[in-house]
Amino acid sequence: MLSLVAAALKWPESARRRGPGPATPVEADDRRAAFHRAAIGALLAAAIGLATAGYLGNQREAALRDAEREVRNLSLVLATWIGDGFRTIEQLEAGIADWMRAEGVDDPAEFYPRLSTRAVHEMLRGRVAALPRVSRFFLVDHDGRNTANTASFPAPSINSIGRDYFDALRNDSAPDTFLSAPSRNQVDGQWSIFLARRLHAPDGRFLGVVAAGIDLNYFEGIFGRLTLGPGSSVQLARRDGLLLAGHPWPESLIGTSMAGDEVFTALLPRAGDGTMRSAGGADGEARVLAARALDSHPLVVVASRATDQILAPWRSEARRLGAGAAVLDTLILAGVLLVNRQARQRAAVRRLQDAQREAEARAGAAEAQARDARLLAAREASLRAIFDNGTAGIAEVDATTRRFLRVNRRYAEITGRSEAELLGGLGPMDVVHPDARERIRGTWEAARDRDNWEMEARYLRPDGTMVWARLSVAVVARDAAGAPVRLVSIVQDVTERHEAEALLRLSLEVGRIGSFRHDIAAGTVASGPEMCAMLGLPAVERLLTEEQWFAPVLPEDAEGLRAAIDRGVAAREAEGAVEYRIRRASDGEVRHVEARVRLEYDGEGRPLSAVGAVIDVTERREAEARIAHLAHHDALTGLPNRLLLRERLDAALARARRGEGFAVVCLDLDRFKEVNDSLGHPVGDSLLRAVTERLKAAVRGTDTLARLGGDEFAIVLADVDQPAEATSLARRLVEVVGQPFEVDGHQVVIGTSIGIAVAPGDGLDADVLLKAADMALYCAKADGRGRWRFFEPEMDARMQMRRALETDLRHALAMGEFEVHYQPIIGVGSRRVSGLEALVRWRHPVRGLVPPDAFIPLCEEIGLIVPLGEWVLAQACAEAVTWRGAPKVAVNLSAVQFANRGLVEAVAAALEASGLAPGRLELEITETVMLQDTESTLATLHRLKALGVRIALDDFGTGYSSLSYLQRFPFDKVKIDRCFTRGLDHSRQSEVIVSAVTGLCAGLDMTTTAEGVETEEQFRALARNGCTEAQGYLFSRPCLATEVPATLARLNAAAAGQVRAAPAPA
Repeated sequence: MLSLVAAALKWPESARRRGPGPATPVEADDRRAAFHRAAIGALLAAAIGLATAGYLGNQREAALRDAEREVRNLSLVLATWIGDGFRTIEQLEAGIADWMRAEGVDDPAEFYPRLSTRAVHEMLRGRVAALPRVSRFFLVDHDGRNTANTASFPAPSINSIGRDYFDALRNDSAPDTFLSAPSRNQVDGQWSIFLARRLHAPDGRFLGVVAAGIDLNYFEGIFGRLTLGPGSSVQLARRDGLLLAGHPWPESLIGTSMAGDEVFTALLPRAGDGTMRSAGGADGEARVLAARALDSHPLVVVASRATDQILAPWRSEARRLGAGAAVLDTLILAGVLLVNRQARQRAAVRRLQDAQREAEARAGAAEAQARDARLLAAREASLRAIFDNGTAGIAEVDATTRRFLRVNRRYAEITGRSEAELLGGLGPMDVVHPDARERIRGTWEAARDRDNWEMEARYLRPDGTMVWARLSVAVVARDAAGAPVRLVSIVQDVTERHEAEALLRLSLEVGRIGSFRHDIAAGTVASGPEMCAMLGLPAVERLLTEEQWFAPVLPEDAEGLRAAIDRGVAAREAEGAVEYRIRRASDGEVRHVEARVRLEYDGEGRPLSAVGAVIDVTERREAEARIAHLAHHDALTGLPNRLLLRERLDAALARARRGEGFAVVCLDLDRFKEVNDSLGHPVGDSLLRAVTERLKAAVRGTDTLARLGGDEFAIVLADVDQPAEATSLARRLVEVVGQPFEVDGHQVVIGTSIGIAVAPGDGLDADVLLKAADMALYCAKADGRGRWRFFEPEMDARMQMRRALETDLRHALAMGEFEVHYQPIIGVGSRRVSGLEALVRWRHPVRGLVPPDAFIPLCEEIGLIVPLGEWVLAQACAEAVTWRGAPKVAVNLSAVQFANRGLVEAVAAALEASGLAPGRLELEITETVMLQDTESTLATLHRLKALGVRIALDDFGTGYSSLSYLQRFPFDKVKIDRCFTRGLDHSRQSEVIVSAVTGLCAGLDMTTTAEGVETEEQFRALARNGCTEAQGYLFSRPCLATEVPATLARLNAAAAGQVRAAPAPA
């Protein structure tokens, strides 16, 4: 390359030596130009070399920076993923600790016996099933015994004393969690670490350890999928340098310490968000490294890439660019030599050219003449091609005879005829539509003194189709008198445009769109017919003044409309849109319109005119208003819904923060469900609307009444400073709702229960106030309905207790905490046991024996009553089979149970499984069941009756007590409620009622059972009034199934001796 540079620079000197004689000025200029070209080429070659070197240096540094960013991002991603995984395990272990506290495991001596069960084993397996990284999950007691283990049941007999996690956590001063060193399973050779948590009693005593075994191969697999390619690696280590896992898998290094490694020691302080470049680590290879420490655990993730692998693409690029730069420099310098050589040759050529110019000048004149001739012929050919093949039709007409002289192919296509047919004696009047001939003839006569004109015409083709055309007519020859002799017409087919304009006119009419043009200087507005119709003006009033144009605009919208126009003009906006309302002149109807305008300005920015369209958007705005109303209001009652209530509540809270108090009132309707179920949903909907009207009349205009759903309402009572104001409203609401309703021909009596929360005393948060009012409502219903209650802080505690009771109930059936007790039923005539009633009891591990009225309603609410009822039914049938004397067994069915479609199948299954004779099973239902869907209820009762079981009507006389129930279904028994039995020894009215019921049932072939018999006087009154059976503490309290045989023997023996049976001990 250097030789080329030297040659390029020396050539001018050698050229000067070779030249014969003194150089001419032209030759001297050539030599200087050659030297300059050589110098520039050399400088350019040097610049390319320097630029290439600088670029490659920058690219190398960029490649290393990119690698630093990649390993930093990889370490961050892996640290976040590992931290989340470890936190999930810690949350699981904390959940186990909370569960143990809830279960009362607080004694080290109880730890192993209570937690080494299969139930605990299955519970642990279920909790870790979704954690593939956990190979085993286990509990260890305070003596190191393996208590429960997800790997097998029972747990392997392994003692954890000596394990680093157990020895560390049993120390009272140790942290709650510990991450162990790696250990290798002797069975399958897999490496694991253990994340363990200390378990302690409330008094701080050490109970044991809950630990999760984490498979280190799991991390290696994840690292392998996330690494950055060849030469990359990932390590997971504790902060003390102990290596846990990595990729590639460091089998021989697992469990070894990297604390002495210089690279690890230098990198650890940067584990927050730093990187480093290492000249050589443990493997002697230069690397780019990044470390990320986990915030929640003593772990560090180290990601790295080998520098050789990072720079491999750069080296390839460097070789390519170096070779390219060398080739380019060579080409540049070779080009300089070539250009200089060509310059010498051009100098010689110039001399020859000067000699040729004179000869060429003489030949040029002859060539110009030939060129002009060829150009004239080409123009003639072009004109002929345009005439024959143009997109427009062309026709030449003799103005005297009005016949075609010449037509092109396109004109023949437009008129639907051949060129020969048109030139065979036809003229323009023969091809246009007959209805247009007079107009065209008049246009020709009026324009004969002009040289050209334009017009539109309709052509009628022979096949009956019509073509609209735009004609441009020119006079190309006149006679001596100046009359037209020859015309040429250029014809454009505009049929599609006419059809589009027709469709546009139709869409304007159908779509209620009017158009206008406003001449601002003249102060007039030209309106189309659609616009006039929209304004309610006669169609003839096309030109309006500005006052007439703005007159229909509603006064409240006019100012905003003019302001919008002024703003657009001031900003010189080319287009704009504004919406306003108008009142039509014809009928006074108010319409919503949207105007879209395009403005034109002069050179000084003054508006000249505006064109636009006005769209009638009334239906759209009305639909939007309806949608907005439905989004914030209840569809049935028209009241505000939860969304609008929340907005009003937020506004009231804003005022409350400025010192203005208010109250939140929640109410629902008592006995609404019974009405809805018995009379049907249409009646229920009508009742809700009637209730709404009464509630609206009871509240003020400043209050907000909303329906929350079902039969639940809420009121935001504004300007409440004293609870007495809310009390006055609550009393008024109870009174108005408690008055009878006439609904669809039915007289309905319902009530309401009310809960009240007052702001700011009960809170300044919408959710808190609604929750407080709801809790007060719940307490009001629990106190007997038809009442109101203000929120009190202890209500929250009661609700917490209720939720705790609900949680315990959901576990009670699975844990076998329910029991069936049996109370004998005595025949009044014989005093012998005729049957036993099955009564469910709950033996709570903490509360003891819980009576049914404390948990049955809650079971019905949470849906537990169906499985509980089926269990009681199966248990009672199975135990009744073992009783001597074959007494009947009575089982209660709740209304919720009865509504279950599988009831009949459940009864049949219990009978079949136990082998009990169907006639010995007696099912007791309440009057509430009869209030449900009557036809469906009767169908279910008849299906049960078909099984052979007996049906009893329980608690007769306490509810609606409609005699139609006894008429519509043949019950086997009627049970008289204890409230009538209790008054037999001192109330004549009770005895009269009992006598009436027993007489009625005797006439219907039904037996009667009196409940709650506690004295001999009550028993004698029942016998005197014809009651069939009696039940109560006079004979026996409910007893366990194991006590039934002894109870039956005692009562029957007493009956045989005509001796009153003493009450059994409690």
